[in-house]
Amino acid sequence: MQSSYTLCVQILAWLLVGLFLGCFVALSARREIQHLRSIGHTYGENHFASTWWAIFVCCLICAAFFSFVAVHTETFEDQVIVGLLVIGGLWFAIVDLDTHVIPFHAVVKFSAATCALFAVIIGNDTHMLQQVCVGAITMWVLLFLVRVLSRGDMGGGDVSLGASLGLYLGWSSSTAAYVALIASFMAGGGVALTLLLLRKADRDTRFPFGPCLIVGSMFAVLR
Repeated sequence: MQSSYTLCVQILAWLLVGLFLGCFVALSARREIQHLRSIGHTYGENHFASTWWAIFVCCLICAAFFSFVAVHTETFEDQVIVGLLVIGGLWFAIVDLDTHVIPFHAVVKFSAATCALFAVIIGNDTHMLQQVCVGAITMWVLLFLVRVLSRGDMGGGDVSLGASLGLYLGWSSSTAAYVALIASFMAGGGVALTLLLLRKADRDTRFPFGPCLIVGSMFAVLR
């Protein structure tokens, strides 16, 4: 009984945290999008972040993910790591969806926060440290190759963000990076096919890959 009660309290706590952080992410992403548009550094003209229901959607997503994490992770440290991935991933997804840009300065800050968190949690665990580094390098190398082979169709921001996500993937498992890439391209292909069937796009239409990369990475970590 005590165990069930504790779990319920923990889920409720993370649910409330998720609602608060979802609101924060939506408003922060909106400010970044406004800044990018004010300096003319955008390639897309979606306006999800400016809609009245954007905050509601972000709160719902964060609350759902945080509740899921509370149930399916064993330690508080794991919950914090996955929580940072969810918050950062959602922020980048919103910004990329509306502007087709992944700001490099934001990737640097996200990477720095991630490295600081892992430095505290991993400590002197050499094996885990190596695994985290391998995950980041694997994602960067493979996405860089895709960028070269696609002749620039994949943006440099996707490659940089992929390296940051690779830190989490390496922490998750030695195969998570490959699972994430496969899931990301499957998600991207599904989106492209759907848009083509609905006649909302043609073969020359470009859409942001960042959200697909984030979805694939979250799937690989939480599976």
